[in-house]
Amino acid sequence: MATRESIPAPLQVSLAGPTAVHDATTAARAFAEEGGVADADVARLAVVVEELVTNFYDHGEISHEDEIFVELSLTEVDLRLVITDSGRPFDPGKADNGDLPERGGGAGLKLVRAWASHIRYQSADGSNQLVVHLPVHRG
Repeated sequence: MATRESIPAPLQVSLAGPTAVHDATTAARAFAEEGGVADADVARLAVVVEELVTNFYDHGEISHEDEIFVELSLTEVDLRLVITDSGRPFDPGKADNGDLPERGGGAGLKLVRAWASHIRYQSADGSNQLVVHLPVHRG
């Protein structure tokens, strides 16, 4: 485990293929653990990354051949997650908050919105970028 003063350099990964969700989650966990993020916050980050990357495949209509770029950076108080893709525009921060279907659709996005201190989405020139700030505890 890293010391409290140790903040790892930002991590940038390019993902594609049927293992992209797993690879993104694994990379996020390893990055947060290296930065000394508390276990509960590492678990929340893993859920957020899994939910968002899955939604880009499910709702952004990207294929497993399309790349998704994930960037993680850490400060003393939060973790910044940036996901960039070339799929159909899909803003998870503003997705429908209506009643959840019986199978639980939308529950993951509600968790993302509840856990994030800031969500910003933009789409331009065929590229989507989602920035999420998650408060974290270190030590």
